[in-house]
Amino acid sequence: MISRLAKAILYLLSLTLGAQNWAPLGKGFDMGFYPRTMVVDSVNNKLIVGGDFKWINSDSVLANGIATWDGAKWDSLGQRIQECPSCNNVAPVTKLYWFKNDLYADGFFSDPGSAIHHGKFNPVTKSWENLNLCSDPTGTWQSWSNTVNDDSLVISGLIDTVCNLPKAIGFFYDGTNFYSYPPLAQLPANASTNFVRYLFKYKGIWYVSGLFYNPSTGTDFGFAMYDGANWVPVPGFTNCPGFSLIKKFNDELYFAGPFYKQYGSPGNAIVKFDGTTWSDLSGGALSISHNPNDHNSGFTDFTMHNGELYAVGYFYDTTNYPYARVVKYNGHEWCTTGDVFDNEIDGIGFLNDTMYVAGAFNHINTQVIRGAAKYIGGAFTQCDAAGVNETGASAHLLSIYPNPANTYISISSKGADLKGATVYIENTLGQMALSVPYSETIDVATLPAGYYILTIKTSENRVFKTKFMKE
Repeated sequence: MISRLAKAILYLLSLTLGAQNWAPLGKGFDMGFYPRTMVVDSVNNKLIVGGDFKWINSDSVLANGIATWDGAKWDSLGQRIQECPSCNNVAPVTKLYWFKNDLYADGFFSDPGSAIHHGKFNPVTKSWENLNLCSDPTGTWQSWSNTVNDDSLVISGLIDTVCNLPKAIGFFYDGTNFYSYPPLAQLPANASTNFVRYLFKYKGIWYVSGLFYNPSTGTDFGFAMYDGANWVPVPGFTNCPGFSLIKKFNDELYFAGPFYKQYGSPGNAIVKFDGTTWSDLSGGALSISHNPNDHNSGFTDFTMHNGELYAVGYFYDTTNYPYARVVKYNGHEWCTTGDVFDNEIDGIGFLNDTMYVAGAFNHINTQVIRGAAKYIGGAFTQCDAAGVNETGASAHLLSIYPNPANTYISISSKGADLKGATVYIENTLGQMALSVPYSETIDVATLPAGYYILTIKTSENRVFKTKFMKE
């Protein structure tokens, strides 16, 4: 039996080794002032971060809320979006995003001489242009977001009107002008009670997400679709409090937000939608937290790279303690490096096949890394297929013979119905070696010698795992 002291030594050793998975970007950010949003500029081969920082820590770069990283050093982005010499810090840049190959920024900026709350970067003049083309929208809060089909931006939030258009809870911007969407008139434009977070068209159907009241049905709802006559609930989401993120990859939608299966949603904090069917992505957040009672974990950002979903967020363990982590979904299970960040991670992206993250962290494991880091480690090797859906005694329910194997393996199960299941075989680096429909005999003759993890996922999302050796 391992003593408590030995366990503690092993834990500290794992943190020290884990820190080697990450490298800082320069000297980082001043403590207390961090990036809140991040995008990748693949054309100019740079990262762009936004936040409430004024200076980049000890790098003598006056950035005033937006900075770029070119792989070697930090710099400001052209003419700074805000200037406030008397300020110790600046108002936060809350969101950076691309639209029709142009960079946009949202925030409440500190420059006393500037009216910019939503800016567009002009790469020719290296300056920011005000997007409030006619007048500021009336109301107390505004948000800009991309539509899923990327043909317009949406301005929404607690607003009433913009550019003298009829009152509504959301408007479109096509890069030149604002315009209305008539069906929104069915939802009262009451800036004190109703707001739209996302409004988008997907496979010919309009969807709206937010918090609002529909007088035609007398109900409150957070996610609805337009059926050509009315806004109606979206099938599959019986209880939706709204979404914090919606992104499209490979013509499929990914949603993240404070929703859980136990409250009537099709997944736990993250789901995929193809226009007809919802997928819970092998249990979502509960597969990472391993806490069946968890309803606090959530994702702050995610992106797709080489066909796999990479995400950042907070995940609560079985003691309800939150950990900020980077995770990956490979199509059938969630994996992590095991590294622990001491504060939130707000952005993730890839530049030249290298993963970068940004947020309010000061340490990764035991290493001081402030605000931004790049991944220099290997494969995500800590994988667990489906949290509450995974059979805890899976190794006892499955048996493989011969083990070690040479040309084939035979799989037997104790009482589990594996009809229609899929078999996944990965090496110890987390790389997929084989994926085939389940059968009692699997040909492994072409696999290199070594140890392998075998995962079986059923059509009911039950997951069984065991190991074997290939000679």
